[in-house]
Amino acid sequence: MLSVERYEADDILGAVSRLAGEKGIEAYLVTGDRDAFQLIDENTRILYTHRGVTDVDALTPDTLKEKFGYSPNRVTDTCLLLLQKVFRRHIKKNYKIHNNSV
Repeated sequence: MLSVERYEADDILGAVSRLAGEKGIEAYLVTGDRDAFQLIDENTRILYTHRGVTDVDALTPDTLKEKFGYSPNRVTDTCLLLLQKVFRRHIKKNYKIHNNSV
């Protein structure tokens, strides 16, 4: 486990991934955060945890595409699309509540 004061886990994971890649070392990052999927490449694997650490998927660029339907370079786009759906649903729900109370 690695901890650095005043830095978030995402920043540390990104730094470890980059440094390992520069040295040609394989990095295995353990996280339940899908944002880390964008770090997956030929040197970096994500050990994606489900329900604590009892269920873990080892993700490579190929297994990410197979399991989730997108590649590491599309993680940000995919997250933005999901957020748009949630935001639209939230707006519609609140709009209905507001109009029903008038």
